[in-house]
Amino acid sequence: MKTVTLFEYSAPERPEDRDRLKKLENRLRRINKVTKATIFEPSWGTVKARNYVGIITVGKTTIQILPKLYRKDWEDEDQKSYDKKVEEATRNLLFMLSFTKRLKLKEAGLSRLKKERSDLYESIVYLFAKNLLETLKRNYRRDYERRTEDLRFVKGKVVLSRQIRKPVHDRIHCSYFELSEDNMINRILKYTCHLLSSRVKSRENWLLLQNILSIFDGVTLVPVRILDFEKIRFNRLNEDYEPFINLSRLFLENMSLELQSSQFRTFSLLFDMNVLFEEFIGEFLRKHRGDILGDTEFSNCQIHLQTKRRWLIERPKHSFRLIPDIIFTEDGKNIKLIIDTKYKILDSCKPYFGVSQDDIYQVFAYSKKFKCSKIVLLYPWDERIGDHSKGTGLLNSDHLPYKFDDQTKLYIATVDLKSGDLRDKNNLEKLRKNLNKLFCKISEL
Repeated sequence: MKTVTLFEYSAPERPEDRDRLKKLENRLRRINKVTKATIFEPSWGTVKARNYVGIITVGKTTIQILPKLYRKDWEDEDQKSYDKKVEEATRNLLFMLSFTKRLKLKEAGLSRLKKERSDLYESIVYLFAKNLLETLKRNYRRDYERRTEDLRFVKGKVVLSRQIRKPVHDRIHCSYFELSEDNMINRILKYTCHLLSSRVKSRENWLLLQNILSIFDGVTLVPVRILDFEKIRFNRLNEDYEPFINLSRLFLENMSLELQSSQFRTFSLLFDMNVLFEEFIGEFLRKHRGDILGDTEFSNCQIHLQTKRRWLIERPKHSFRLIPDIIFTEDGKNIKLIIDTKYKILDSCKPYFGVSQDDIYQVFAYSKKFKCSKIVLLYPWDERIGDHSKGTGLLNSDHLPYKFDDQTKLYIATVDLKSGDLRDKNNLEKLRKNLNKLFCKISEL
């Protein structure tokens, strides 16, 4: 299977990859129609991606879309530098995905990925299979299943309502529970691994999936419907399997993307980068709040992600919802800080670094409606802004906040997600320290 790599809002760099996408243009248009989202659009004799990242397979071609944040001008770069940048973009995207609610990868499992692994699809399958195999070896799931059948002896309890209807009582209709591995969780996992094993190109992944299937030898292989996931109830005995069931659902939902009329089948696992950036920042702040907020005025605040909903217009009826991305509250009531994440690349050559006037209007509405005196517009850092290591991440003139009025302050800031492999402890610590500097500065001003 051929892998084509491109970045958001761009076409592939290699001419042969451009030609390949051009040949697939009609199929990609139909994918846009089925998903009801503009994932691809035509561009100068080829096809370019929009604001979605992830993977999509069409026939024997896997298209891998990476964040625009890691895109550069490759004219002066050799093939080795390009491949290295693709690897870094893939690893950091996987790290960000480990914080998202849709694809709950274990952060610890990311460290097992080989550094040269740059195929996003194969990497996700590897993390799924490797962690699942370890879980099965540690805690293979067996559940008590209710069975009802006619037996020659009494087992469990006799179902009298069914027994008395029998014309001949040579057998007894019983209802009983039996400890079995053939339960819904194992059926879903076996079916998912069966489908994945026919799609992966990595021998390592194929072997991992075959090992899992051998463990599930006593489990019935049957097609799984999305409705079957609703039948599962998690508790402390089976909670280890929840991430794998959620990921299986994501795999199966996206494998069902198909056009029956032309026998065209495809698979997609795509994420809106705007949502992913917002979720990553919010969940990262929650997880590392002690290191980031410990010595600031926000150290005792609760962090809420898109939970505080109000309406811009209250009367005569509620209209125009206001849902801030991240809210810091004190005592559950007083809003100390609002962060609005914007996945846009800024440029120091543009007025106000290219910050949109619409973004300013939006956070102004937040400040007034929620009566919050400190608002942060947070963007990803890029080389076009300047050297991030020399400052705190604030882009305001002279590092002073903008003021809507005497009480309300606006901070325009960036966060550096490009300082190497974020799985590395040193780079991760650098990210925490940079965010700590930023919040310390906001707390002071």
